[in-house]
Amino acid sequence: MYRSKKQSQILSYQELLKKQRRWFPIEQSLCPKDILDLLTTIKTSINKYTVATTATENPHIRRALHDQLDTAVYLHDELSDLLLEKGWLG
Repeated sequence: MYRSKKQSQILSYQELLKKQRRWFPIEQSLCPKDILDLLTTIKTSINKYTVATTATENPHIRRALHDQLDTAVYLHDELSDLLLEKGWLG
């Protein structure tokens, strides 16, 4: 099956995240407040990446910013899921 470059990057990021959880479990090192602070920081980064991507004219820089934006959104989703899974949110 053909995978786009973006799909491959997301899959490799997911594999890396799984490996990190195996070696360094998030729930053992961070409390809910730390994760909420991290989510707030990521959300701010997402907003800034969006503005920067919109304002940038250079296609290479735009692509790099868009990749960073995708990674930040994915990380925000993963951490939100962790909070919900642990019952620390909502």
